[in-house]
Amino acid sequence: MATRLGLFFKTKKRRDDLELRQLLFTRHLKQLLLPLVVDDDKIKVLLAAPGGRQLEGSLDYQSPREAIAGVV
Repeated sequence: MATRLGLFFKTKKRRDDLELRQLLFTRHLKQLLLPLVVDDDKIKVLLAAPGGRQLEGSLDYQSPREAIAGVV
């Protein structure tokens, strides 16, 4: 019984930690997107799928290759 209870609390703690990290990730990502995207609806779409295809072409920034090519 004690082992099950200990396992339950460890699992609950890890789940809470994961939820906190997800919340912090979303908050930081939103703060990074705010200067690049003005429309709040577009920010919500980008936050719903952080690595999705909506990100391509929706932001005005230089890719790292373009930035390096411009410097060299």
